[in-house]
Parts: sequence; structure tokens; C-alpha cells
Amino acid sequence: MKIVSWNCRQGLYKHDKYKKIQELDADIYVILEINDPRDADEDYKNFMDNSEILLYDEESDKANNYGIAVIAKEGITLKKNDWDFEHNDFLSVRVNDSFDLVAVWTHNSFKIDGVWKPKSDKQYFKRIEDYLERYHDEFVNSDNMIICGDFNLDMALDKPKGKDKFIQTLKDYGYESIYHKEKDEKFGEESVKTHHRKNGDFHIDYLFAKPELITSFELGSREKYVDCGDDYSDHVPLIFEVDL
Repeated sequence: MKIVSWNCRQGLYKHDKYKKIQELDADIYVILEINDPRDADEDYKNFMDNSEILLYDEESDKANNYGIAVIAKEGITLKKNDWDFEHNDFLSVRVNDSFDLVAVWTHNSFKIDGVWKPKSDKQYFKRIEDYLERYHDEFVNSDNMIICGDFNLDMALDKPKGKDKFIQTLKDYGYESIYHKEKDEKFGEESVKTHHRKNGDFHIDYLFAKPELITSFELGSREKYVDCGDDYSDHVPLIFEVDL
């Protein structure tokens, strides 16, 4: 089964990004920063027909609200897991009643007393730690869970201290970063980046799994998805196949 994880940057419908990513012909797409457009054509609606979506704030204007989606081809069953979490940074779904897929997008604001506030990097990794702790049994007892998405944490940056704790937690649970295993590189020393902006290039998108489940892995090219003149995204996709 082929899976693609991609932060599409502020909506999948505009600029026909959904058509661009379909060129990869994946069975499942994990899309971060997706929104729910007011008006969409039939091709987009058909593409989204078999999907689970978690928007950041479901009470807001959906035309300007972003979140996480897991989208599958016809014939693949998706069922949202009842893994409640107070922040909408994680979407967990059961695929074909055979494995769990956890889509991650830790993002840049949070709600206090009904008011959205900006958050620091510390809150990014603290949310990941809290989620892993809350669902410790699910992660530990699963033989075939996939975790992927935009974690918004680059280990090459100096701050904040302790932000790599979740990596060790996942390793303790039996999960490894497939990029780092395939490339034989250390966290913070990545030779290929996943996020490209004017202020620098960063490695913040990850795939964690038990290595024996992953039969192939690659990053999409910067030229095709970022520096292509069509305003698709500032992230490249993670492209991988699983033996499940």
C-alpha cells in the first residue's frame, strides 16, 4: 500500500494542489493544512469522498480553517479511532481494520478560555509527549502502527531544550524514523530538508514506524513541489509503501 504525507500549505483545493498530489497515485494521502472550501468542483469532491478530516477549530469559518485529512482510494475503509485529545494536532484512523495511521500536524496556536493564542516550540513537543503518554498502551501493543506528518520540530535548532524527548519515547515503543534509518543520519544532521522557506530550510516532517513494515521510502523533490512556480507548498511530500 502506497501512502503520501504532505503539508499542502493553506488548503488543498486552491491552485489544483489535489490534482498535483494525485500524480503520485497513492492509496492513502495524509494531508496537513487542508481546509474545507466553500465551493469545490466535482473532481475535488470525488477525491475527498472517502476521507476522515479533523479541522483545527470546527466552529470557525470553514473557508479559512485548516486541519488534517486522511484520504483513501475507493475500496479502502477508514474509521476514525476514538482517541480524543484536547488539541486537534492528531488524527488517528483505522485502515482496512488492519492497521492504525496517526496523522500529525502540531500547529501554531491554542485556545485559552475560548481565545486563540500563539504558542511556542515548547508547546509543540509537549503536545506530542502528552499524546504518546496518553495512548501509551495503543502504541506499545500495536505491531503495525504508522505515525507521519508535520511535527514542526527541527532538531538542528538549538531551542528548546528537551524537544527530542518524543523521539526517544517512540524508540522505546519500538518505532524509528524511517528517513534517519534509511539515510543513516542523526537527528539534526539531515542532508535533505522537508520544509523550505526564505528564512531557511528545515527538516520537520517525519515518518515513524517499525522498520520491517516499510518497503520503500523517499522524499518528493523540492523542484517539483516547492520551487516549481505554481505555489503548491513549502513542504515536500513523504512517499512510502507499507507491507500490510
